[in-house]
Amino acid sequence: MLDEFEKLWNMGVRTLRLSDEMFFLNRKYYVPILEGLIARGMKFNLWAYARVDSVRKDQLELFKAAGVNWLCLGIEAGNQLVRVQIDKGRFHQVDIRRVVGDIKDAGISVLGNYMFGLPEDTIETMSETFDLAIELRCEHANFYAAQALPGSPLYMYAKREGWDLPRRPEEYAFLSYECKPLRTKHLEAAEVLRFRDEAWHRYFTNLDYLSMIEHKFSAHARANIEDLSKIRLKRKLLGD
Repeated sequence: MLDEFEKLWNMGVRTLRLSDEMFFLNRKYYVPILEGLIARGMKFNLWAYARVDSVRKDQLELFKAAGVNWLCLGIEAGNQLVRVQIDKGRFHQVDIRRVVGDIKDAGISVLGNYMFGLPEDTIETMSETFDLAIELRCEHANFYAAQALPGSPLYMYAKREGWDLPRRPEEYAFLSYECKPLRTKHLEAAEVLRFRDEAWHRYFTNLDYLSMIEHKFSAHARANIEDLSKIRLKRKLLGD
């Protein structure tokens, strides 16, 4: 792998995303790669993934030294009942605020992933998730409306419940006009999608967030986000 990194370095590549969503999990895999990058003097700008329950504070200095300037976290939900439904580990035993704080203290920016529309979600629990996003104020955030992808446990659950599921690929595309997310036990799909789109807009127009972006990155970065937030997605499900 280090030889492949070196090939890219010699081609002039400087920014890379490590697309392994389990990268920050097993030391015997990531330590040789990160130490090798340092030893070879390749100062990439790297984006890596981590589970919130796999982040080790004592390893963050190594990540930063190797050029990992962004960590993408699956924060998912602010409500504990909703969060423990997600089969990615024992999130209810993890202090998400502490994890995000440790990463930021190491000089690494955080991209938080949040999910709306899991089976137990209500407007109140989705609001908890959004409030957590505002509190954490990650340098970037993705807001998703849950989709029951064919073959997944969530898909099997939705089938057993008799919920309406997408029939065409474009209905699974979360930015598409035809997007049709999963309903919940308490909400219709349109309510979930409306909440998700409004949450995205509110996050990226939040003045505290924009001030943080300008201070940490630049006025140009803030202007880019402000321009982006002027674009409103059209949704068939919402009558557009």
